[in-house]
Amino acid sequence: MFFDPCTPRGFLNSWEESLHYPPIALRKKNKDFSSLRARGNFSECRSAALMLLQKGKDKCKYKLCNIGSTFIPKLQGKFLATENFFHTSMVLAYIIALLHESLGVALDDERVEYAQQVGDIPLDWALGAFILRSLGGRHDWIGIIIGSDTSALFSFFVFSIILIFTAWSVTKWRKPQLKTIYDLEKGRYIVTHIVR
Repeated sequence: MFFDPCTPRGFLNSWEESLHYPPIALRKKNKDFSSLRARGNFSECRSAALMLLQKGKDKCKYKLCNIGSTFIPKLQGKFLATENFFHTSMVLAYIIALLHESLGVALDDERVEYAQQVGDIPLDWALGAFILRSLGGRHDWIGIIIGSDTSALFSFFVFSIILIFTAWSVTKWRKPQLKTIYDLEKGRYIVTHIVR
């Protein structure tokens, strides 16, 4: 029998009942799920989460690996934890193990913000939230890349074409023009320079 310290005692997963198994698999399902019991112990859950995060640390190829064998640079600035971040563990032990014990963020650090939305946009994806937050709510990504000054864009485009044409001309000019002929009587190749 296995105990799950991160699930509150007496909690039943709704997905267990919603799955439809064929009759043969139903016997195996009942056997597998009957050996897993919810314990709901915070300190055990925190230890288990930390052990999971430190798995593979012996294979670290860097001076310091915070999570397993992966190097993660020191966090700077504000850290945005999205809505999905707190769904990882019912008792938040995983988050404490990740931020405090693995990444070294203090428990009372005010740089960590938890958000379910940025502005009026709900967060369903951490990277999407990061991009929206870094853009300051601007959704016009083409305008950000191109900018509002079209004359500068046109000048850059013309300059790029002139630069490419100049580079192509220089490579053609510096490349020696050779003519290769195969002499049938002597049985060899004759290479001559072409005068421009």
